[in-house]
Amino acid sequence: MSYHSEAAGAAGVAIFMIIFWIMYCIIIFAAVAAAFVSRWFIFKKMGMPGWKGIIPYYGEWLLFREVWTTKMFWVYVISGAVYGVLSIISTFLGMGMFLVQASGAQSVNELGQAAFAPLLVIGFYGLLTLAYIIFALVVTFKLNNRLAKAFGKSAGFAVGLTFLSPVFDLILAFDKSVYIGRQM
Repeated sequence: MSYHSEAAGAAGVAIFMIIFWIMYCIIIFAAVAAAFVSRWFIFKKMGMPGWKGIIPYYGEWLLFREVWTTKMFWVYVISGAVYGVLSIISTFLGMGMFLVQASGAQSVNELGQAAFAPLLVIGFYGLLTLAYIIFALVVTFKLNNRLAKAFGKSAGFAVGLTFLSPVFDLILAFDKSVYIGRQM
């Protein structure tokens, strides 16, 4: 194979990566724009100014206030912060434990033993992540179920709001449903 064909192959890969990256950015921009538009119109249907729905945390707080309770909003936010702090601590703890124990290792066997304690930390972090994901899904589904009921929709629609939120948020924003208020 000649140098010219290798360079042409590398250039082709680079062009593909650039096109892929541009398409990815366009899709992400469209998804974010759709989320802002749908949240704006959902808030307008709820009788609030639409701009309040696109402000991070404040919009979520208002949504919790309207269809559930602000106490659950704070539980949700604080649990996310606690998860973030614990994940950082466990990451550095695991790395630190390995570095301290591995620095005195004289053989491959001792190096393997040095990796055991950090693996326990990684296991703890995995369980912590799983627990947080389950908690976040449950809270998100309950919030979306209350939101769906507030617009006269079913629990099946709440499942859609939870797992396919860009699509179902747009449906909720632009369909003929009317906000009837807190139902639960």
